[in-house]
Amino acid sequence: MPSGCYLQPIKPDLDKIERAEAASIAIEAGRVHLPTEAPWLANLKKEIRDFPRGHDDQVDSMAQLIHFVETRKIYATEFKVRWY
Repeated sequence: MPSGCYLQPIKPDLDKIERAEAASIAIEAGRVHLPTEAPWLANLKKEIRDFPRGHDDQVDSMAQLIHFVETRKIYATEFKVRWY
């Protein structure tokens, strides 16, 4: 783990489907942006299309991140994600 990296465990209070439904509000409002190109993007889009059937770890992680950002009023200038 990189030095200076702080991890905080979070116990979700909703199930995966409820978390995704809550995150869809921010997505539909245009507050969530994905890169136009990334090696993992096709896989994420497939997971989103197939949700809640099949593999859904990326969808759930994205929903939890959206909840974290939305509830803490963190703005894009304050929150940076490194896309690998």
